[in-house]
Amino acid sequence: SKLEIDSDDWASLLLTTKNDIKGKAHFDLLRHDPQIKLDIICEKGTITWDRIDHQLKIFWSKEKKTETFSYTLNDVLSMYDSETRHFINCVDNKESSLIDLEDGIKTMKVIEAGFLSSENGTKIEIKHT
Repeated sequence: SKLEIDSDDWASLLLTTKNDIKGKAHFDLLRHDPQIKLDIICEKGTITWDRIDHQLKIFWSKEKKTETFSYTLNDVLSMYDSETRHFINCVDNKESSLIDLEDGIKTMKVIEAGFLSSENGTKIEIKHT
C-alpha cells in the first residue's frame, strides 16, 4: 500500500489449537476505519478483543448475551512502560521473566507460519514440543 508506516498494513490469521479452539486475528490499517481485533471462538461463546475501540467482549451463546469490558488508550500505552521496566528488572536479576524462552519461541513460530502461509497460500501446521 501507499501508507507511510513501518509495520504491516493488513494481516489476517485463522488459528486452531490442538484442543480445537478456533481463533481469528485481524489487523487492518488499509480501511478508512482501521481494525485490530482478536476473536477466540470457544465452546460456550466468543471472546473478542478490540484494540481500536478499547474493549473486550464476551458473547455467551446459550444466553445470547454480551459482556463488555472497556479500557482506555492510556491502559494500552502504559503496557509498554510496564514491559520495559519488567525487561530491565529481568536483566538486573531483580525479577523473573513472566514469559519464558519457550513461550517466545512458540510465538515466533506462529508469526513465521503466518508469513509462510501467506507466501505459499497453504495451511501451516505448527508442531510444539
